[in-house]
Amino acid sequence: MLFLNFSAKFLIKLDLREYPNLSKILKLFALSTEREICNKTLNYFINNFEKNYFNEYKIVIITNAFLSYAKPSIYAKLSEYYINSDCVIMEFNVIDKDYKDKVEKLGIQQHPNSDKLIEQLIENKPKIEREAKNIFEYLET
Repeated sequence: MLFLNFSAKFLIKLDLREYPNLSKILKLFALSTEREICNKTLNYFINNFEKNYFNEYKIVIITNAFLSYAKPSIYAKLSEYYINSDCVIMEFNVIDKDYKDKVEKLGIQQHPNSDKLIEQLIENKPKIEREAKNIFEYLET
């Protein structure tokens, strides 16, 4: 055990990292088109966030686009995702349900703010009455 600790410290001194840096994690997550790799990378990031990445992570400076779970061919920045699945009615990106309880610490908001809601409503006006009813029921919440 003592040798293992010494070896690990020696390797770190040689500039080998204890854990991948934030940019490496984000690139792996962003560039992957395989859901399994995305899931494993996101799980690793979430589970190690407070220990390894908290100090350097700021959601507003993350420019990498990530695979959308609701729309598998769409990529978006983490700041463009929301936790509440109801906002998908207005075509916002929603984080996968498996991660909903874990991602708030990453800065992902529950809902889009009122400015984004209004902007989305203006840009994508409902075309039929049922769609409008569903959107305004969501907005009422």
